[in-house]
Amino acid sequence: MYFADTPDGRIRRFQIGQDFSSFSECDLLAEADAAPGSPDGARVDSQGNYWSARVWGSCVVRFDMSGKVDCRVDLPVRAPTCVCFGGEGLDRLYITSLRTRHSEDELARIPEAGSLFTANIDIPGEPQRLCLV
Repeated sequence: MYFADTPDGRIRRFQIGQDFSSFSECDLLAEADAAPGSPDGARVDSQGNYWSARVWGSCVVRFDMSGKVDCRVDLPVRAPTCVCFGGEGLDRLYITSLRTRHSEDELARIPEAGSLFTANIDIPGEPQRLCLV
């Protein structure tokens, strides 16, 4: 399990117990200065890499298991907010972005703010697991 602390800028990784009722000590996947902007929504791909939307950083980055950035998707907006995998082979990354918190001048310069973007990726995502209670 991961926790992206947007104001703090760090991404923490936790190990979950077999019965999902306990967590081990966490370690730090990424420091605040590991990539532009701040971490926001994220997903993990089929190889365990962590895809992080970088709000106010104009990009999405992929952290490998050691916490190094090994892929970057630049965007024409300042505030990507979340990512998910899609497409037949889960080889497309869908990226949402923020329209609020922009001035009128910014919105005039960046009319794409608030749009949905897609990018082809080389490592497929994991299927979404639904937990019905």
